[in-house]
Amino acid sequence: MRRGAAAVTVTKIQSFLPKLNSVPKPHAFSGNLNTEISDSEAVRNILLTTSPADPLLDILRPTISSNLVTNVLTSTPSLPFPLAFRFFNWATLHGRFRWLSSYQIIVSILKKSPNGFQSACESIDEIKVNGLPISPHVFHAIISGYGEMGMTGKAVEVFGRMKDDFGVSPNVYVYNGILWVLVEKSVFILAMAVYNMVLRSSCSPNRTTFKILMRGCSKQGEVEDALQLFDEMSNRGFTPDSMVYNWVIVNLCRANKMEDAVKLLDSMQCNKIEPGVDTYEMLLNGYCKLGQMKEAYAVLDQLAKRGFKLGLIVYSCLIDGLIRCKEFEEACRWYRVVLDTGIQPDCVLYTTMIKGYVEQGMVGEAFKLLYEMTEKDVKPDRMCYNTLIKGLCDTGQLNAARSLLLEMSEKNCFPDSCTYTILICGYCRVGLVTEAEEIFQEMSKKGCFPTVRTFNALIHGLCNASRIKDAQIMFCKMEMGRDTSVFVRLSQSSDPLVYDSARLKEAVYRLTQSGEVSKAYNLVQSFINSGVVRPDNYTYAILINSYCKNMEYDRVFNLVRDLQARGLSLDAVTYRTIINQLLRNNRLEDAVAIYDRMLKSGCTPSVDIYHTIMNVFGRMKNVARAVNIWLNHLSEKKGLSPKDVASIEAAKKQFDQGSIEGMVRCLVKMDVDNGYCCPKVYCIWIAGYCRDGKPDLGYQIFNALQYFDVDAFPASFSSLIHVFCKQNKTRPAMEIMDLALRKGCVFSERYGNFLLQRLYQSGEKEAAFDLASRIERAGYNLNMYLNVRTKALFCKLNSPPPPS
Repeated sequence: MRRGAAAVTVTKIQSFLPKLNSVPKPHAFSGNLNTEISDSEAVRNILLTTSPADPLLDILRPTISSNLVTNVLTSTPSLPFPLAFRFFNWATLHGRFRWLSSYQIIVSILKKSPNGFQSACESIDEIKVNGLPISPHVFHAIISGYGEMGMTGKAVEVFGRMKDDFGVSPNVYVYNGILWVLVEKSVFILAMAVYNMVLRSSCSPNRTTFKILMRGCSKQGEVEDALQLFDEMSNRGFTPDSMVYNWVIVNLCRANKMEDAVKLLDSMQCNKIEPGVDTYEMLLNGYCKLGQMKEAYAVLDQLAKRGFKLGLIVYSCLIDGLIRCKEFEEACRWYRVVLDTGIQPDCVLYTTMIKGYVEQGMVGEAFKLLYEMTEKDVKPDRMCYNTLIKGLCDTGQLNAARSLLLEMSEKNCFPDSCTYTILICGYCRVGLVTEAEEIFQEMSKKGCFPTVRTFNALIHGLCNASRIKDAQIMFCKMEMGRDTSVFVRLSQSSDPLVYDSARLKEAVYRLTQSGEVSKAYNLVQSFINSGVVRPDNYTYAILINSYCKNMEYDRVFNLVRDLQARGLSLDAVTYRTIINQLLRNNRLEDAVAIYDRMLKSGCTPSVDIYHTIMNVFGRMKNVARAVNIWLNHLSEKKGLSPKDVASIEAAKKQFDQGSIEGMVRCLVKMDVDNGYCCPKVYCIWIAGYCRDGKPDLGYQIFNALQYFDVDAFPASFSSLIHVFCKQNKTRPAMEIMDLALRKGCVFSERYGNFLLQRLYQSGEKEAAFDLASRIERAGYNLNMYLNVRTKALFCKLNSPPPPS
């Protein structure tokens, strides 16, 4: 840092100490609201007047409490959100300030603020540029905020950028945050992929990790995964609670594995966890769904013995099981028990009884229950209406069924694919295929997509009507999904697979992970052609990343063109992936082309992309363009102070006049004045000039950094030494090596060795011997850093003369 910066910091500390010198110990803060408010104002003033404020906050940390952190965060909008977010980052780097309340405040502001998420990401970029530590908890807050707003793609994008762009490893809270988001969105396959990342990392899952995943298993019906996670949870020393047991039991019941569910119930009791009424309700429901009424009654006896009061759920399960077993009279008897007990039936129980009446052909009685529901303010749901419509269709009352369809919409209970399929089946059954086709078209217009059963019903009806050609066309529509369907048959799969948008992402992920990139591409193209389910940016990103890894760049470019033609655009992370892969394979012109396309698409590059593309131009020996890119980027940054604007304009003027050192001095001074200077950009330029054989220009940048006491990266030292030696300019090479030794920079053997050779070859033997001894004192091993020939020369020179 420049001389005098420390004095400025001391002055600022002294100006704020009067406001904090009477602060009691941290544990006493919660007792004095006035003091607390006053202190939060002092911290707020620090944040408003000091950038970056972290060093000053570190000094004042003993006087700051968790309550104070919360008070400062709640002071927005008087404290701009970017400053509050940076303060949150600083606070969460210290364990005692990590309170749930401060985390919830930040998430709340992120969700409410129109530009909250963008501002947070920009703040993280600035923290990184300033070289300050970034807390993983800030990513947790952003991911959770996106998740609560249903923006799963954005949450996944932030999670991906965390390590790649910012070098911050997720902790267990971040992992749990992204797992929660994925489970809520029912993208369970990606949730399990993230869990595998946890296992491969140095971060250990905690109890919350397993509970989130177990809940996901319960939602998705993933029985095997649930059992495996249950075992892992136990093996890691986390005792499952009743909620976890219930999630596994309900999964087993849904999979018709009732014996395993009962065994798990016994294990639960052995571990002294008493099952609640909800556990028995799950078992009862499982037996009733299978029609195993003997076992269901046994569960009912267990409920009674344990003193649980039979509620609506228990009765509804039992009645449903009896109707499934065609024991309608017994079901009616239990229904009367419900009424006699004084329990008010809900929509589920009413629908179950309506289903029983419909199956008995007693549609009139079913409608009486519908009217009774309305009188008792129980709103019929879609399933209830579908059950009645099926009863009408089964008895040939098609016009009444269509009328009930209209009534559904009027009562804001809109039909789904099941509703339309019931009607199509009904019309096709009596040969009214044309009317069925009209319903099919109406279904598509209403944005309700056909299912396999819908297609099967219509194809069967067309075949029965001897309209084979039309049936074949409908079959093709079903296979390709053109304009009517979301179904695709994978080209080499034995079974047709049905996907919605989330399942498409899962399928693409699975195929690319197994190396079947072509299948994934064909699947995406089929969905594009369907006109119904379109892949989003994340889907494209998965494919593009896979093609990049396989170096199939023509397909990458085709995908990018196709994506933009459809009005979509890639995100900065995907562009960075493409550019980096092209750079690794030395396809520099293609990397530049992708960068230009990125700018035209309106996608704002991240700082890392600027670094990457400047590196590309450096390798292309076009450092001037790299410099111009960075200067333009700085000019377009938001929130620049007038002083910064003037510095950037001065730098541009110096560059236009050919003064590289003057340009760099303007920029470095601006960085230092703002609190921190990251040398990465300047080191990229040094490397570019060295590749271009212009080390003198690189040396100008190097000297500008040294003027402000900013250290270049060790690679910059070694690059300059190497190129100067190649050009037989040993003096600047010696100056750089001398500075490197003073600063403790240690290079690869070839750079020191190369300089020693050049000194020896140019006749500067004393300088070579002096450098060799200093290299050895600095920790170099001469046996390692000198090749055999050079070592032999030095040994010969050091050996005593032969006796005369």
